[in-house]
Amino acid sequence: MIESQVPTEGVENEEGRIQTFLIFSLGGGIYGITIDIIREIVSIRKTIPIPHAPSFLTGIFHLRDEIVHVIDIYRIITLKQDDTAKPKLLIIYPDITDGICYGISVDEVYGVAWVPTRKITIINDQSGRVDKNFMFGTFFVSLENIRRTDKRKKKDRFLEDDEVIWVDLEEMLLEITRNEEGESTLIFRLIALFDPEQILSGAYVPQQIQR
Repeated sequence: MIESQVPTEGVENEEGRIQTFLIFSLGGGIYGITIDIIREIVSIRKTIPIPHAPSFLTGIFHLRDEIVHVIDIYRIITLKQDDTAKPKLLIIYPDITDGICYGISVDEVYGVAWVPTRKITIINDQSGRVDKNFMFGTFFVSLENIRRTDKRKKKDRFLEDDEVIWVDLEEMLLEITRNEEGESTLIFRLIALFDPEQILSGAYVPQQIQR
């Protein structure tokens, strides 16, 4: 049973162009992805293991008449898990991954946020000398307001004190599923995205993905 459908179009108003994001958490961080690549959100399912599959694939399950391959970032890098979270699966449109339907497990889905483009800080290095590590940029939202379903009860609709990292989920997913060599580089990029303190503190030790 599908728990919620994600809208597929953004909006535009007097403030200018509005980007529509799905906001979620993973490993203690808050992240956003544009909703155009997310088909739906479902609860965590029991999966069927795939023999000789990469370790990051927990298995597969059937969603209606389709097979979903489940990716667990926790199986690639070590992150602090939130025991109080309500895990969900983000089902990605299969046309961006060679026709294979993937579901990415996250700790919690907060909801949809509409963010004016002018309030987004874009990571832009046209020289190509800086690896953005699957990040488009950052912006601020109020998680409290996103969680509220009745807008009339929002305490302060203009309160934006939670920083969100805008993730290039499409590139990240393609790198994970197509990576055949240089796995340590992929791991470094994922840690830089989801746990940069591990690198800044010197605790990061290069490793390989188990396949």
